[in-house]
Amino acid sequence: MFGLPTWVIWLVTGVVFIILEIFTATFFMLWFGVSAFCIPILILLFPKALESGINQAFLWLILSVLISIFWFKVLQPMRTMTTKQKGLKNGDLINEQGVVVRVPTTTKAGIIRFHVPICGDTEWRFRPENTDETMKIGDRVKVINIVDNELVVRLHN
Repeated sequence: MFGLPTWVIWLVTGVVFIILEIFTATFFMLWFGVSAFCIPILILLFPKALESGINQAFLWLILSVLISIFWFKVLQPMRTMTTKQKGLKNGDLINEQGVVVRVPTTTKAGIIRFHVPICGDTEWRFRPENTDETMKIGDRVKVINIVDNELVVRLHN
């Protein structure tokens, strides 16, 4: 393709995915880029098995899926758990606004989602300041206090 060796095309593909990641900030495109960087190394190690572009693309797809699963199922939850275990200082989330994604009940805390990760996570457990206050999914709420690792919120107008 374009008279370039396939390993150069894979390196360029990796760079493109990593540049795209800068604009998404989800760590999703990053793993496609990392996988693309692995293909030239594997071509050097197994040149006969990876002569075909189809084999290379299939291997890239498999690596991308495996690395993405490893990130989202293993590494990211460990990172979030560690951040939450450190505990929150009272000023970390006060006055932040989020959206209710799970309504609290008498036995279960609700879940609030922030647009950007705060203290390592976008979703946090919460309780309403006033237990008489009715909240529904999609309501905008404002954090007014933190008790342990649970937020206390009120509806935001």
